[in-house]
Amino acid sequence: MTASASASDNSLVAVSQSRPWLLLAGLVLLVLYRWAVIHFATVPLFYDEAQYYGWALQPDFGYYSKPPMVAWLIYLTTQLFGQTEVAVRLASPLLYSLTALVVFGIGRRLFDQQVGVAAALVVATMPGVGVSGLVITTDAPLLFFWALTAYLFLRARDSQGWGWWLLAGVSCGLGLLSKYTLVVLPASLILYLAGSREYRRLLTDRRFWLAAAVALLVFSPNIWWNYRHQFATLAHTTAISQLGGSQPLFRPGKLLEFLGGQIGVLGPLLAVLLIVRLAQLARRRQLQSLTAEDGLWFCLALTVPLLVLISTQALLSRAFINWAMPAFLGAALLTAALLLRAGWRRWLLAGIALNLAVTGVLYHYHAFAAAAGIEHSGKTDPYYRMLGWPEATEAVRPLIERYPDALVASDARKVLANLIYYSRVQPQRLALWNPRGRVDNHYALTADMGRYVGRNFIFVSESPLPDTLRQRVTHSEYLAEIAVPVYADLERRLYVYYLQGFEGYR
Repeated sequence: MTASASASDNSLVAVSQSRPWLLLAGLVLLVLYRWAVIHFATVPLFYDEAQYYGWALQPDFGYYSKPPMVAWLIYLTTQLFGQTEVAVRLASPLLYSLTALVVFGIGRRLFDQQVGVAAALVVATMPGVGVSGLVITTDAPLLFFWALTAYLFLRARDSQGWGWWLLAGVSCGLGLLSKYTLVVLPASLILYLAGSREYRRLLTDRRFWLAAAVALLVFSPNIWWNYRHQFATLAHTTAISQLGGSQPLFRPGKLLEFLGGQIGVLGPLLAVLLIVRLAQLARRRQLQSLTAEDGLWFCLALTVPLLVLISTQALLSRAFINWAMPAFLGAALLTAALLLRAGWRRWLLAGIALNLAVTGVLYHYHAFAAAAGIEHSGKTDPYYRMLGWPEATEAVRPLIERYPDALVASDARKVLANLIYYSRVQPQRLALWNPRGRVDNHYALTADMGRYVGRNFIFVSESPLPDTLRQRVTHSEYLAEIAVPVYADLERRLYVYYLQGFEGYR
């Protein structure tokens, strides 16, 4: 082994054994770096983020498409640090680093400190986490509470008291208030207990089921909200799965696309290394060791159920790449444990370094693209869907302020969401033109234009005023056509009208 290789091998040992606080310092630096990227890159909010900001202006126990946690986080950060894009996104980088720290605790408890450090570094640098760390989504609190619940479960498993169980229940409930995907975690923990000779007895332990009851109690306000709103979030969750449609029963191409995306989530080299190591164990007929050892079995229980569930979803219909992200917390632990045991420290560090390089390119894409001579366009810029909206919607703002008594309407969710943030339109002033009466987004649920018969509107759309709407008002006035060029093949165009005397849909 060369001196440089030896130094690489020893670096992880040094961090994990002699200076574990270096991990914490590294995670803090990563948070600060991601905040700096958010600030200086000035990538506008995606319209989902703008919609979440609008939710945060009206705190509640639920919203059409998501539980409330993401809105609560934005409410907290914007109340403390203002209404900037950085403040809106502030919680995301912090939660991902805290998630890595909790994974360190899990790895140290299941294996040893070195595995804990390695797993934490894998989580902190995964491209899936790196990309998500620049925006505020439901995945940030989901992953944090997924990891925290798993850690608290392990502490409760090894304790004789009730306290850790109660905390695990609270964490699980907060995770459910973050994203419904967390419902898979209790099932995974039950699977783990069922397959564990040492801890199977906990399935009949009152403390375990008390924790489940506490989780349900913490989650119950969202259940009540859904009951009052015709279970809108559940209906949305069912609808986006697209199961039961007219497409073929099996879609292997979608499955391969999804699985390829999962390699990107974990990182290309780490994913390959994990697959190779598993193949080696299979060839040596040692795969049973993964289920025989309690720590590895716990990692598998955290990983396999969700990954299989979402892969099945992809095969039958479709699945977005991020839907299985919590599974990679268990996968990170499994990767760290298996690669370190095989003596592949250098490869593990190389995989982590490659992940940092990949996310670094994504963070500074425009600079790298310019250096490489890549012309910016709607086809080459991964941020194209966010660009141009601030300028377009800010140009609408003076027109909206000219008619203070008019409501602000559109036929598109993304337009309304961007108007909330960039035109500073209060959510209670919004309305959605929805003549078909389909409740398929937040504004259709809360701000259907049909509720405002007789009112006047500023109507903003990416298309000219539809004749069906023109015929439903006593007077319509064209105000402006706003065009914001972004690239040669991309522009944001908005049409603005003043409508008087809305007569309803019929």
